[in-house]
Amino acid sequence: MGTMERIRKTSPYALALFAIIFIGFMVISDADISNLMTRGKKMQTAIIATINGEDILYTEYNALVQERIEQMRANSQDANQQIDERQIRNDVWNEMIDKKLLKQEAEKAGVFVSNAEILDVMFENPPDFLKRTFMDSAGNFNKAVYLDIVSNPNNLRNYLSSSYPPEKIQEQIDNFRKDLVRIENYLREQKLSESMSYLLNTTETILSQNFVIERYKAEKSTVSADYFYFDVNSINEADIKVSDEELRNYYEENKKFYEQKPMRRVKYVRFPLQPSKDDTLRAIKKITKIEDDLKLGTTIQQKDSIFDVKLSEFNGNTSDYIMVSDLDPVKAPFLDSMKVSDIIGPVSLGLDGVFFFRLDDRRKGANEIVKASHILIKINGNKDSAKAEATKILNRAKKGEDFAKLATELSEDKGSAEKGGDLGFFGKGRMIKEFEDAAFSASVGEIVGPVETQFGYHIIKVTDKKSEEVKFSEINVKPTISNATTNRLFRDAFSIQKQAEGGVAFDTLVKRLGLVASMTNFVTRKEPILGSNYLTYLAFENTVGTVLEPIELDQYGIVVAQVTDAKQGGVKDFEEMRPLMTSELKHRKKLDAVEKIANDFYSKIKHLQHIRQASNVDGRNFPRIVENYKMDENIPGIGIDYGFAAEVFRLPIGKISKPVRGSRGYYIIEPFNRVMANTNNKGEIYSYKTQMQRDLRRNAFYAWFGKIKDEAIIEDFRHEFYKDY
Repeated sequence: MGTMERIRKTSPYALALFAIIFIGFMVISDADISNLMTRGKKMQTAIIATINGEDILYTEYNALVQERIEQMRANSQDANQQIDERQIRNDVWNEMIDKKLLKQEAEKAGVFVSNAEILDVMFENPPDFLKRTFMDSAGNFNKAVYLDIVSNPNNLRNYLSSSYPPEKIQEQIDNFRKDLVRIENYLREQKLSESMSYLLNTTETILSQNFVIERYKAEKSTVSADYFYFDVNSINEADIKVSDEELRNYYEENKKFYEQKPMRRVKYVRFPLQPSKDDTLRAIKKITKIEDDLKLGTTIQQKDSIFDVKLSEFNGNTSDYIMVSDLDPVKAPFLDSMKVSDIIGPVSLGLDGVFFFRLDDRRKGANEIVKASHILIKINGNKDSAKAEATKILNRAKKGEDFAKLATELSEDKGSAEKGGDLGFFGKGRMIKEFEDAAFSASVGEIVGPVETQFGYHIIKVTDKKSEEVKFSEINVKPTISNATTNRLFRDAFSIQKQAEGGVAFDTLVKRLGLVASMTNFVTRKEPILGSNYLTYLAFENTVGTVLEPIELDQYGIVVAQVTDAKQGGVKDFEEMRPLMTSELKHRKKLDAVEKIANDFYSKIKHLQHIRQASNVDGRNFPRIVENYKMDENIPGIGIDYGFAAEVFRLPIGKISKPVRGSRGYYIIEPFNRVMANTNNKGEIYSYKTQMQRDLRRNAFYAWFGKIKDEAIIEDFRHEFYKDY
């Protein structure tokens, strides 16, 4: 591959999954430009968002969008690939907000990325995705060529083929300059994220030694105990009364916990965009017509000609050569059994519709694939021992023991072990080199090993090899919704809105159409209703009772919604909190009632030496037992109760405790064995602390940035541009 072709096919955006801040895109064709212009705004200065007072221009937004769409299409293997425009718009929105917020926070912290840092990366340590563009045929990075072109893009002309059209040379140089700018921007954003993450980690992951030791003890210590459990749910809730005065006092004491943001809820009815009976009948007629016409052919050549006509008429598809193993598993059984020039159909494949297939060719492919199973033995610090174990298993397999059974029982690759070690088919480049070399060198049925890789030792059994490729044509017919059906559904939807504006009740209109309305949950302004941020915008911009304009939503079809409820921001009102407060106060009173039962029982057994001597007191049987219990674990049959956990580790061994209050009831406990973690092992404590810091660092950036985003003042003007977001 030539240098220029490599450059054009490589994009920094291919690494989006590895970046902390993601970039998305939208499509200008979906923008409501006419609406924008009627509001008197010019496209050049139109604002799509304001983030903490800083504007994002629509033109800036759209430029990134168009760039990304072009790149996505250029990199696509499928010319007919459908682009999920709605998802794209949401991605770009989040990406632009994230970038702006990160930049704002970096400026506050005095963090910036200098040009010198970017140049250092570009010239001294270029990223792998850029290096790959300048690899020679042996896989070596040609740094001299790289530096020559990157330092002066005009030098690109020296590396283009002599047959390259002269009028295109400057265009390619200009495109390369643009690519360099994109790459530099990507690196700058990545560096800024890394710098902020490092700054955050240095301030957020300082752990006191006492805290580390306490966490270590809680995680590593165990206790065994006998105990009696007095379940809070043994008290009949109907016998517990809570007065209005108690509720109001509780409400005043806990108001700070009842804050809420403004919220809305809607009732909606949906008109699914699905084919009507007439649409289905039209599809059946097409299928019958194809079938009847194919029957007119009496020779292979005639059938072939008829199929070609139908292939064109119904926008059929002819595939490139494809490995048999890569065929759609639903289509594979049909295609795999066909001979060249065979035509079969109609074949019904469920929701995918009805197919007619023609096998155009079958050939031996250049790229062999292998199907293999393996058994993995990890090294775990002792290489010799692991190899000896792997060799022993290899010998058992070669003597005829069931390989799948050995893999299930002995393999340390748990994912494949569940499938008897089966890894399925794979081609070259899919597996680590040592494994790949062994698998492709072995014959079908051969068992080889032990093969050492970075994962450990593998015993490999090759179960199949294929290199066959097929080329086929297909005609797909399925019922599709017609314009007439879509228009009818929209008429019904708009009819509901117009009649509601005239005073007819929403529920009455829905009932007349034989439909059933559904209610959403309450949502804040930042949450989508039925996956639509535009519907949320409408719900907040209109008063309760308003029937909103019909909109088309993915997964729902055409939706007509009515704003049914609005909650203002601030403290939730007393009546809204009444059910929750009643439940909490009743639980507290039930615990108080259980306390009396537990105290009465304790008074009858406190003179005993051990709790096990208390069997049959008050009709209770032997006490329960918990063994090797850790502080953060469930109590068997009860669940987590930190009241129990705290006391069972504190109480003296062999002594019956007084009743202990937990969240699930009361406990009378006698610990009989306790193994406390050894906190004198400094090496172990250091390793534990290091792991804690690593875990904290992993989550610190995202937790911090999530809070920044939640508290940001974000003004969203997307509704002025389009409705589907």
